[in-house]
Amino acid sequence: MTIGRKTTVALLALLFMVALVYATPVEAKKPLRWLTACSVNLPPWTPDNPTWIGDVYAEDGAHGEFYWFNTEAEIYKNVNMQKFSGIWWAIWEDGSYVEGTHEGSFTFAISQYTINGRVTVATGQFSDLVGRKIHTVGIVDWTGGLYGIGYSEGVFQIN
Repeated sequence: MTIGRKTTVALLALLFMVALVYATPVEAKKPLRWLTACSVNLPPWTPDNPTWIGDVYAEDGAHGEFYWFNTEAEIYKNVNMQKFSGIWWAIWEDGSYVEGTHEGSFTFAISQYTINGRVTVATGQFSDLVGRKIHTVGIVDWTGGLYGIGYSEGVFQIN
């Protein structure tokens, strides 16, 4: 069986088009950084009385309300640390909503937290964030807060 010249040219053209599609670089999604300012609430913690409650600020100046609710927490006294997990959510002025899960640790000696997680729900201007990873770090000032026992400022990043 022989392949005609027209068929060969058509197959080569098709192969070059497929190669061009795969050779086109995929642009990585730019990380989003939000500043957070939250108060640490007094227990008992429930979804109506989250662990942290406060504000979130986007790089473009947008503002929203920010909530953390720890569903599990365990203190490791021998290393002066607490490990915790739960959910977080942000409600923006424009009605957009972002929610996710988190796992983190808090070091008492330096009052610093580090948290990782994932976006599970997002609407409005943030609807493309579902599935992306989150990372946040911050410091707690234990001299008080608007709603409870401490005040925290941090950086919340969605990768």
